[in-house]
Amino acid sequence: MNKYSESLIVCFTLCLALLAIPAIAQDAVYVNKVGGGTSSVKGKITQMTPEGVTIDGKNFEASKVSRISVGKEPTAVNRMREEMVDGQYANCLAGLAKLKNVPDEPLLLQEIEFMKAFCSARLSLTQGAVSPEVAGKAVKGFLAKYPNSIHTYPATEQFGRLAYSIGNPKLAASEFEKLRVAKWEEYRMRGQFLHGRMMSVLGQPGKAKADFDAILKQSSNSDESDRFKLLAQCEQARIEGLTSGGAAALEKLNKLVKNESDDNAELFAHLYNAMGAIYEKSGNLKEARDAYLHTQLLFSSVEDPAAEALYRLSKIYVDLENPKRAGEAKRELQSKYRNSYWVKKGS
Repeated sequence: MNKYSESLIVCFTLCLALLAIPAIAQDAVYVNKVGGGTSSVKGKITQMTPEGVTIDGKNFEASKVSRISVGKEPTAVNRMREEMVDGQYANCLAGLAKLKNVPDEPLLLQEIEFMKAFCSARLSLTQGAVSPEVAGKAVKGFLAKYPNSIHTYPATEQFGRLAYSIGNPKLAASEFEKLRVAKWEEYRMRGQFLHGRMMSVLGQPGKAKADFDAILKQSSNSDESDRFKLLAQCEQARIEGLTSGGAAALEKLNKLVKNESDDNAELFAHLYNAMGAIYEKSGNLKEARDAYLHTQLLFSSVEDPAAEALYRLSKIYVDLENPKRAGEAKRELQSKYRNSYWVKKGS
């Protein structure tokens, strides 16, 4: 064997030895890119707060982080994370229940507990498959154990929604209040909007209007801020119509209907409910019925406004001397939105 062949053998052996050495597992932060997609930054996550995450000395705002992964996490965890993001909450929970030999890594355990809590909350609020009490216990436990997680704001929102669903809008408002001070714009405006809605439910229109005014004063023009500004306009018109001038408020709402696309189901569900409330307040029950029917029939995927529409219809049909339709609306409300505030209000 010549020296060249010996060198090749030595090189080949060395390569095999290097391949046999396991790669050091690294954490990763996936950052949203302008125009779509994500880029990953790998290393060691050294700090997390509700406002962001630090990896190898680089800090990324929570609003720009798509997700994180932990170096020691089982491969299946990321699949479950994707199921959670895609709304496959039951699949995610089932997968998490089957996990075995999970490494005792604090950040990994935090991720798993958040997924369990978040999926439980969403299953409770969207399908009624988990009781609000069970879901609330899971979310509250997560928040108590990990108060400085990058998932704190999403978990706080879900806890507020669960409190609202069991008929406690006052507690919900106190949770949404925590979001109103977030540096993360999306959650700050979300907190202002949800807090404003709770003030409306609690019969405090002045405080509700202050929340919606704060949203409209935001200088940002991102997709999220535009979303909440439209919703705030809608809810402000509702307050105006219920407290002062119905005709002027209806004109504003009809202008939104004309100018905006009904692909925006969330906005249109709130729009038609606002119209329904104003018509109902003025005694125009047939017009109110028709407005609420728009929400029920066309925008039933937007849970809270759709549940409110059914609740209102169950009352209006009684006044219109149509007990059959009143019973149908009440049964649909109880069946489709069983863990809704409006079911508790109507019971």
